[in-house]
Amino acid sequence: DLVDGVLYSGEAARHLKRRARPMPACWIGEEVATASLYESWVGNQWFGNWLLGDTLTYRLAEAAGSPVTTRLISSGHMARDEALLGMRPRRLDRARFDELILFNDMPHNSHMAARARDFRERVVGGRVHRAHPGVDLWRRSGRVQRSLANEAALTEVLAWRHRFTILDPMAETVDEIAAACAGARVVAGIEGSHLCHGMMVMPDDACLLVVQPPYRVVSFLKAITDYRGQEFAFVVGNSGDIDIYAGGRSYGID
Repeated sequence: DLVDGVLYSGEAARHLKRRARPMPACWIGEEVATASLYESWVGNQWFGNWLLGDTLTYRLAEAAGSPVTTRLISSGHMARDEALLGMRPRRLDRARFDELILFNDMPHNSHMAARARDFRERVVGGRVHRAHPGVDLWRRSGRVQRSLANEAALTEVLAWRHRFTILDPMAETVDEIAAACAGARVVAGIEGSHLCHGMMVMPDDACLLVVQPPYRVVSFLKAITDYRGQEFAFVVGNSGDIDIYAGGRSYGID
């Protein structure tokens, strides 16, 4: 049973998103004979996890037949990504399944790497893109902005000395981001979901260069480059300057 973002089967429960009500609802939706579910809790919380994970699991659900999602509406970058990837799931928020197939889609394996390459081909569209030094992805707009105190000086060095293309993915279309990153030798920027646009279409021999705030160092993106055989590099900032980061907290980035 799928009720208010939670799957129930016997004594088991699997949360796909936050419940709209404090207590479980008791109503059941339409009867569904068989379906396959590709979405995840983290994919419903963060766009980057959806792009790097759920879109690849969709290929498994597609092969199993009748992929479904509780996401009733897609907009912005997500809607365009779904169109380019040929994702056409059945959308429902409550249902009773006779059979529902779930996937323990673990990374670090050749099958997921092949699906990631398929992702790139679908989004890039089979076009050959000229190799170039790199793309610098900065998050200057959107709900949560992530910027460096010395961002202007850094982007000037990358653009003029190293001939990087400077992009704000929150202000560009999926097609524009793909065109810029498809031939990049390096995709760089502050850690966050906005980097996922670039890393999913950058070449197999490219490098992801991540600027990590000193109080928020994570390795999630490295796990992705690992199974794809790409390079990963990072630098951790310090508290010498001020960076307004997620949640209104201040982090030092030099």
